[in-house]
Amino acid sequence: MNIVGIIIETNPFHNGHMYFINEIKRIHQPDLIIAVTSTSFTMRGEISVINKFDKANALLEAGVDLVLEFPFILSTQSSDYFAANAISILNEIGVNHIICGCENEDINNLKYFYSLESTNEFNLQFKENLKKFKSYKQTFIDTLENFNVDEHLIKLFNQPNFTLAYQYYKTINSKYPHIKMSLIKRTNSYDDESLDSNIVSAKAIRNARIYNLDYAKYLPFNQKLIDLNFAYNNLLTIINYLCLVKSNYSNTINNEGIINYILNNFNQSSSYLELISSLSNKRYSKSRINRTFLYMTLNIDEFYHEEKYLRLLGTNSKGLKYINTLDKTIKNQIFSSVKELKNDSICYNILEIELNATKLYSLLTNDNSLLIKEYQLPIRKD
Repeated sequence: MNIVGIIIETNPFHNGHMYFINEIKRIHQPDLIIAVTSTSFTMRGEISVINKFDKANALLEAGVDLVLEFPFILSTQSSDYFAANAISILNEIGVNHIICGCENEDINNLKYFYSLESTNEFNLQFKENLKKFKSYKQTFIDTLENFNVDEHLIKLFNQPNFTLAYQYYKTINSKYPHIKMSLIKRTNSYDDESLDSNIVSAKAIRNARIYNLDYAKYLPFNQKLIDLNFAYNNLLTIINYLCLVKSNYSNTINNEGIINYILNNFNQSSSYLELISSLSNKRYSKSRINRTFLYMTLNIDEFYHEEKYLRLLGTNSKGLKYINTLDKTIKNQIFSSVKELKNDSICYNILEIELNATKLYSLLTNDNSLLIKEYQLPIRKD
């Protein structure tokens, strides 16, 4: 069987995502499509413009058969851990084909970077460049320049979806060689920020929501987007308090002294986004600062990587039929209800953090219904 897995933030689900799923069906004719989707907050530590239950509903409407939760502590991480954790979940559920959208669909570009990074010479130069205290991605790009890599390829590597696709490729090659990987080229209009096309980026839609512009035509079906200005203002109040009281944080979260840096350079701001911009630099990206603020707020003192976490958010009849064909050991790992997990398991710890993330999200968005939905059955579409 061709069991296709997709990793999708659904922030929100837009016409570009619909195009992507339709292309998967047209080109690869999968027997089943399984999605893993981040929840209340994104990989970059941003507040999701749509809650995770509406995400699951949108994906099922679009023709996905199974939707799995990509919980906060596994998904709100740097791109390498994000990729490894997502593929670990999809591998566990039996996916044998990962497909992602990319600025260029030629898989040979990924192979080229992987073969270059695998050399001792590249790794030695990379370690040397790390001493300049730049971000991981910028250090990698600097190293590519040291090796006189073609400027066009460096520019391609710098594209966000290509960078993430490369992390998927690295994870698959090093840990899951039985999984096939394919790319689907994003349309030119997909990255258009002008709102002139019917397919624009999720960022363009979120910006339209922030500035109260019409965004309905960019969504394939109706979705309730939160008031991002309201949510970020609420988050700013929490962050201002945490930074003013200067609470102690564990060494795990304060890796490389990032929290010390934040507390020492913090100035109260009237805008969350302005605060993030004022703190970011060559070493600490905006995404890194965003994530750290969330770790501080949720009092995270431990990270988890590549755990067997299989929580079902939604399914159709085909998805349920597939679950019934799985080995009993795998089937027993799948859960939907909070009550199904024993409180001494690692999955329970991950779920507890996820529930806290939902509580935070419900506070930021003033939506008290979300925690109730955590205890309900998965969404069912037929």
